[in-house]
Amino acid sequence: MLAELGERKGKTVLVGVAAETHDHEARARAKLRRKHLDAIVVNDVAGERGFGTGENALVLLWGEKERKDLGKGEKAVLAARLLDAREELRAR
Repeated sequence: MLAELGERKGKTVLVGVAAETHDHEARARAKLRRKHLDAIVVNDVAGERGFGTGENALVLLWGEKERKDLGKGEKAVLAARLLDAREELRAR
């Protein structure tokens, strides 16, 4: 479904999310290209982080090598950081 949106997005900025347990950035960058996304948020769900837990770790990836580490924290804190990063990305 996301790949279909990526193919038809036109000028819309499309950001996806990848929950990964290993090879986080390599796997997310492959999804970024395959799904025609403008950016992808990598959620490291290895170990005690991720689904059903309080702490997560996020990285925003775009382009060929660009990245912004959003750090570790509670979901609400990371959501605020992601919104700030999205604004930075849109300003470029």
